[in-house]
Amino acid sequence: MKVKGNQLYQYPVEEMNKTKRLLEEKAEKINGLVTLHQPDENAYELEILLPENQQGILYLLANKERTRYLKVDFDSERGFVEVDRTNVGIGKMNETKSTRQSKFLPNKELKMNIFVDTSSVEIFFNDGLKVLSSLAFPEKEDTFIFLEMKESHVSTRLFKIE
Repeated sequence: MKVKGNQLYQYPVEEMNKTKRLLEEKAEKINGLVTLHQPDENAYELEILLPENQQGILYLLANKERTRYLKVDFDSERGFVEVDRTNVGIGKMNETKSTRQSKFLPNKELKMNIFVDTSSVEIFFNDGLKVLSSLAFPEKEDTFIFLEMKESHVSTRLFKIE
């Protein structure tokens, strides 16, 4: 944890950088639904940089058909994000606390560093200014990462966590 300008920032310990290896880096124009990545397993960090004033949905821990997934609904224009784990895994989360929400500065670029393992997802927004964590129990084959947006440039880096 660090304090910058009266704001608390949270981020994983520096030792995490020693356990990750870059698998894939992309910078592309997105229009509609695309498959961003499909790692071999759910043990990775996904860094995604989104321009200001954009809305979209990121699907993590998804199966090919997109019937199982963890959904990250974002709106950098309004400064809002919601993480919904209702449709993760075969058991699906039927509970009242299956969503997490957060607000951040509107009309700004949005950076997400997403750490995924076999039972949890942690999303660090804008270098740790906001953090959302959630338990998730996907099926082993649910490793697809989809992004749905209207015409925008997106940069991503996918790291394998050893």
